[in-house]
Amino acid sequence: MRKFFKNNKRMVMIAACICIIAAIAGVLTGCLFKKSDKDNTPAEDKVIYECDFNQTQGGLVTDAYDARGGVTVFTYEEAGGMDDSRCLSIQNISQNDARYVLKVDDARKNTYYRVSVWIKTENVSEEDGTIGANISVLNTSYRSYTYTGNQDWTLLEFFGQTGKEQTSFDLCLRLGFYSGINTGKVWFDDLCVEQLSELPKGVIAYSMEDTMSAIKQEQQRDRFKNEKHDDTLSAGFIIMVITIAVFVICMMYARNRDKGVLIRPQESNTNIIWSVIILILIGFIVRLIGSVTLPQCDIDVNLFKYWGVKVAEYGPTELYKHAESINLDYPPLLMYWLWFVGKFCSIFKVGTASAICTVLIKLPSMLADCAIAFVIYAWCKNLRNANKNWTLIAVSLWLFNPIVILDSTAWGQVDTLLSMFIVGAIYWISQNRYIPASIALAFAVALKPQGIMMIPIIGYALFKILVSSRSSMKISRRIMLIVKSIAAFSAVFLAIMLPFGIKMEPNIFVWIYDLYIGTVDGYEYASVNAFNAFYILGKNWVSDSQVVLPIGNLGITWNHLGMLAIVEAAILAWVLYMFADTKKKPYLVWLISATLLYNVVTFGPRMHERYFFPVIILLLFAVILSNNKLLLALFGVTTLSNFFTVLEVMTGLTVGGELRETDYEAMAYYYWNYLNPERLLMAWGNVLTCIALTAITVLMVFNVIKTDNEKSKIWKESIIDEGRRVK
Repeated sequence: MRKFFKNNKRMVMIAACICIIAAIAGVLTGCLFKKSDKDNTPAEDKVIYECDFNQTQGGLVTDAYDARGGVTVFTYEEAGGMDDSRCLSIQNISQNDARYVLKVDDARKNTYYRVSVWIKTENVSEEDGTIGANISVLNTSYRSYTYTGNQDWTLLEFFGQTGKEQTSFDLCLRLGFYSGINTGKVWFDDLCVEQLSELPKGVIAYSMEDTMSAIKQEQQRDRFKNEKHDDTLSAGFIIMVITIAVFVICMMYARNRDKGVLIRPQESNTNIIWSVIILILIGFIVRLIGSVTLPQCDIDVNLFKYWGVKVAEYGPTELYKHAESINLDYPPLLMYWLWFVGKFCSIFKVGTASAICTVLIKLPSMLADCAIAFVIYAWCKNLRNANKNWTLIAVSLWLFNPIVILDSTAWGQVDTLLSMFIVGAIYWISQNRYIPASIALAFAVALKPQGIMMIPIIGYALFKILVSSRSSMKISRRIMLIVKSIAAFSAVFLAIMLPFGIKMEPNIFVWIYDLYIGTVDGYEYASVNAFNAFYILGKNWVSDSQVVLPIGNLGITWNHLGMLAIVEAAILAWVLYMFADTKKKPYLVWLISATLLYNVVTFGPRMHERYFFPVIILLLFAVILSNNKLLLALFGVTTLSNFFTVLEVMTGLTVGGELRETDYEAMAYYYWNYLNPERLLMAWGNVLTCIALTAITVLMVFNVIKTDNEKSKIWKESIIDEGRRVK
């Protein structure tokens, strides 16, 4: 026997492994059969949860669609319940969908449940489209009967049934509902959850299955196929392929010209300006036509039109007194143009639904596209390494970039306008002209709060001047330069704000603070359709106050982690700027700025999908100044990634808006961009591109990646002199 084991050691070991696996499989099979038998036992009538709230809140947690402070007040009442006992209450000061949530983790599959609670209401709105106090299950489309107005203590019931594989549900005591936000106050007392062996006669049980969360939407995404969505994404893919092909052909042509393969004996440099003007004119005409023919995002465009009507009606000094009622959360700079549009439509009797009004709303962004294109030409003209062909390619890389046209012309957003001010600020920083840079930054911040993301760059530049040992400027003049820069920013910013804030209470300074804080706090979610790191974690439209790591009575939330990431990004940018030789390598200012912005949007909380947009133009200027193939490739990848992100979100908002009244679950899938493989791929594209940009920036700052060798150059450097190319 010993000899047998010795000669057949491998076979014995294999047999032993098979026996062990078979034994484990047998145990697991027995457990599964045992569990299956248990699941098949008839349900019994029993109370699984009961709480009168006299001693405790009962494990219920608060949740709300609008989590901003001052919108909803949740209270554990001392003596507001029946017989003056303790109870829970919800008061929606502004319209909201607010709820107490009880997580039931020990539910049985395919089983009936009865939920009952005593409620009292006060001043709950009865307007059309609002939904009063009710019982429901989170992430389902069903609810109990609702009570509005003023209702004394009344018993409210809800009957539901779990799904075939469902073992838990989130029960909601609610004021408001999906697409049914409301105001007023409701009290809840004596909550009871019962498991039923059978459903009472004449009673309807609603499905308690989760059909709206990210996981469930992923499982059921085939249900939400939409022809308009799929066609738009397919068209976007074709457009991107054609665009890449055209630019590759143009670059091949330009490289052949550099090599002398396609060179002409003489070529006047004076005709470049006319070529650029014609190119910009074509780009503007494309935008004018596209502004009324391309797929539209009516939600934002109509909101801008509405603000234009209101600012014309109220005037600038009164507009922000009505900000909450008209959903106005933008700073005043855009309001100047919307004021003009509103007055124009009023005087000339132009309807807001007309094509003229739509074009006017989008006009500033379309003009900003063209202005940036001309700046690119002007910059290329003054560089030694740009001839006519490469200048036209550089201009076209912006002017006919699909994401640029999509954002300004189709969506009608003002991100290009913001980018124009950022470009001005970074340009003047690179030229050591900090007062004009401060003024440009003031315009950026007065347009959108995202402009604040660029403040660290000018701060680092001024700090570097202050501590530089190489500067011949006296320390007193350096300090005065900083003071003048701050004064210039403040003066221009306040001048923009003054007409709109002069009558705001208690004063303009408090109003400005509340305006910007309120805009940020209006989206207290880890991600707001930004396909970034939080989106990958499944935290899109999830409250950023959700605790990730409990620590005693407090805890680390998603907001804490996101803000920590922003601080780290700012510190990294500061270190890079301190070490960067921006005089010899001026492109590093643009590269560091792009890195800071990309990291803030990728890893910060409360970010939207279009906050990535200025990275595109910052990278393009870095490409022009560095003449580097690696940065050009990174620019292309960033464009590709952000184009599909913005297209997906814009299309989702459009399709979701159309489905709002007919299919709420499908609307939610598109409107709030629940996670699916395609969107996850887009999000990973953004995150990996951000990481690549950060790594390349660090390596270029510390001269690990060199940009001065011929192999890394996009075009062969030359000097244009009197129409002849001199090598």
